[in-house]
Amino acid sequence: MKLAKFSTSILALTAIFTASSSLAADLRGSTKDPVAASEPAAERGVNWTGVYLGVQGGWMNANHEISADESCSTCGKDGASESFNLIDLNGLNSSGFIGGGSVGFDRQLGNWVIGVQAYYHFTDADTTLSAVDGLLKGSIEKENEYGAVIRAGRLLSPNVLAYGLGGYNWAKYSLHASIDGDAVDFKDSGVKTSNTFGGVILGGGVEYALTSNIFVGAEYTHFFGGKENWFSDNGSCGEGCATHATISDDLSEDRVMLTLKAKLNGGLFGN
Repeated sequence: MKLAKFSTSILALTAIFTASSSLAADLRGSTKDPVAASEPAAERGVNWTGVYLGVQGGWMNANHEISADESCSTCGKDGASESFNLIDLNGLNSSGFIGGGSVGFDRQLGNWVIGVQAYYHFTDADTTLSAVDGLLKGSIEKENEYGAVIRAGRLLSPNVLAYGLGGYNWAKYSLHASIDGDAVDFKDSGVKTSNTFGGVILGGGVEYALTSNIFVGAEYTHFFGGKENWFSDNGSCGEGCATHATISDDLSEDRVMLTLKAKLNGGLFGN
């Protein structure tokens, strides 16, 4: 009889604890979703796939390697050609603010993210030279740039992406000069007043997801602008001889920019 009472007591206690555990689990389950819903999206992980609009802003520095050269063909001893370097300036810099907008698409593949991006930037970067106590002045000013890149990166955590990029960039520069405050008219002089440099752009950066659809980051890029001529002219250096004179600009640029992007699919705060 005592054994029967003991067994009955054990069964009753087991039933009570089982019911209590189930009730506690239900209570925890009822609060889990609201808590998770209130957590920042970045802490729950981010779906990086989507179409983006972005803005960028930062600082750039351009290096102009200016060279003035002249060549004379079918002349000299034994009819050999000769060439002369008249001026070689390396380290003529123009720097300033750069900023603009972009549109792109990213695709997440596990811990990897790949995508494409197109952009347009404006800038106030320029360099000014003066001579004869400011009587003669000249400047090279960057007006804008545009291009497209491919990005590829790896997630360091669900909300942190480290990436590299590569693509092609075009940058437009203009040339200005004045004498005693009066602008120089370069018409019919052989001098170009604007040049568009085109070349490869490489770089990398880090992005952080503030929410499922808002991203901030920092990015560094280097632009291999290539060489363009500001002046080119053909002439004669004597009977049977022809000359070719150029003033060229070999351009390279570095820039550091902060980025802000919004993913369009899913709204601003959801996947």
